[in-house]
Amino acid sequence: MSFKTNKWEHFRYKCQERWEGFKQGFVERFSRKDSGVYRGYKHSRMSAFRDWVNKYHHLPMILCGVSMFILLFVAAMQMVPEKTQPSMRKDSKQWYYDLNTGELFVGKKGLIPPVESPSGALADGTDAGVLAHVRTYADDPKASDLVVVYLETLSVEAKLEMEECVALGKSSDKPWYYGRSVKRPGDSEWYPVNSAEARTIIQSVSEKNSAGQSPRSF
Repeated sequence: MSFKTNKWEHFRYKCQERWEGFKQGFVERFSRKDSGVYRGYKHSRMSAFRDWVNKYHHLPMILCGVSMFILLFVAAMQMVPEKTQPSMRKDSKQWYYDLNTGELFVGKKGLIPPVESPSGALADGTDAGVLAHVRTYADDPKASDLVVVYLETLSVEAKLEMEECVALGKSSDKPWYYGRSVKRPGDSEWYPVNSAEARTIIQSVSEKNSAGQSPRSF
């Protein structure tokens, strides 16, 4: 019992000794600020700083000039127009294809094809704009990266039927494939959407490229 007591007393003595040493060092450290040594050291540091400022007094003006140049350069780059390319917001716009020019254009989402196109009507008087199913393999696609996989349109009768249903707010009693046709951009013939040829064309939207990349809608 006395042995344990002696050990505890020894431990407490050591803790007290270290605490007293810590306090003494703390007091001596901060008391130096009032000493001439500390004041001399502080004066030396201030003198060195003033000498550095006097030697490099032109440096702030150089830094200011460089900063101003960078700001002007960034502002100028923001004003340079990017290369013109088709663009769209997926939530409100949709791709269409001009049969006269073979070019894509952006229109309101949900329009019933054929629709008006920038080039005007076809030779037979019908609208030249048809729905375009566009894919890309690029992460940040440009106009040249867009692939028109196939086109889609409706017959005159099917278009009138759809427009009437939309105006009345009702669903059509016709089958989904009624008067609907598809083709590739280079094809001369339209294929009914429920035909074998049309199914082959539609399935091509998921074909991978030579690099093994899967296409995505854009």
